[in-house]
Amino acid sequence: MLDYYLPASTGEVTLDIRDAQGAVVWRYSSSDEPERIDPSTLPYPTYWLRPPQTLSKERGHHRFVWDLRYAPPRGARRDLSIAAVYRNTGSSPVGPFVHPGRYTVRLAAGGTTAERTIDVRLDPRVTIADVDLRLQTDLSLACYRAYGRLQDLRESIDSAAGQRGEQRLALRGSGAPENPDILYDSIAAVDPSQETVVGLQQKLLFMLNLLQAADARPTSQAVAAVKQLTDMVPALERRWEDVRR
Repeated sequence: MLDYYLPASTGEVTLDIRDAQGAVVWRYSSSDEPERIDPSTLPYPTYWLRPPQTLSKERGHHRFVWDLRYAPPRGARRDLSIAAVYRNTGSSPVGPFVHPGRYTVRLAAGGTTAERTIDVRLDPRVTIADVDLRLQTDLSLACYRAYGRLQDLRESIDSAAGQRGEQRLALRGSGAPENPDILYDSIAAVDPSQETVVGLQQKLLFMLNLLQAADARPTSQAVAAVKQLTDMVPALERRWEDVRR
């Protein structure tokens, strides 16, 4: 829970969370648009939804909650977990948990910037070895970052609408990746020449959920799957370059 006080109302308020290397884990802003949901498209009542959390720029004391995760994967269809809580269910998919360590919180408002450090610690009830947790984090971030590269690629493809339509759509795939339920879903290998951007994004989300679902060392099969999936990203990028020529 991050508390801050503003002596007067101000313009934009930003909150950056950075890791020990200075890389941004998540950047919040008071100008962030709240998630827009069309109730007519939901298969459940809207009273399950958590109200949007925003950075206030008004005078006074405010509290903002960081969930110890990276930002949610961009471009995925938002959905609710089956583990719903009345009026307090956040949407999925979510970003991976950060690795235990020291993080810097930087708040900027009204021309003033304040910084504090926080230590993220492992739940003492968890007995996973440090080396196994590091492997889990590294593989999770590999999936997360590969997904992000594919989202950049997907946006590039979408911005070129009308050009080489059949080839473009064959590479892109239809729709958007969804939050996979690892209890009822599975993935299968596809040749890079036949894989789609959306299809590979879906598989990376699946592996990300799988890796984050247990406090245990990832299996050798999971390690191999992450390598196979992330190695396919450059091949899809090259296919897009060929289509654009």
